[in-house]
Amino acid sequence: MKAKHILAIQGPFSYEMNLAMIRDYKADVMVTKNSGLIGGSDTKLRAAMDAGISVIIIDKPAADLSGFPVFSTQQDILDYMEEYYGFH
Repeated sequence: MKAKHILAIQGPFSYEMNLAMIRDYKADVMVTKNSGLIGGSDTKLRAAMDAGISVIIIDKPAADLSGFPVFSTQQDILDYMEEYYGFH
């Protein structure tokens, strides 16, 4: 694959725009991140399915929250903020 065959632009775009890009560039596969409804994943996937092309979805890696504190109450949060950041 040559770099000139890669279309990398930031959306989200309408269904019509996604379908037009697929057809105009004669795409046979779409590689996209899972950006949810806010990011337009629904319109991208619908356009790809209607165009009959393959889709590769890259999902976000799970966040490692093992080093972060867990708070049970609002007071716990306030105490933490005061202790570590000096907020009152």
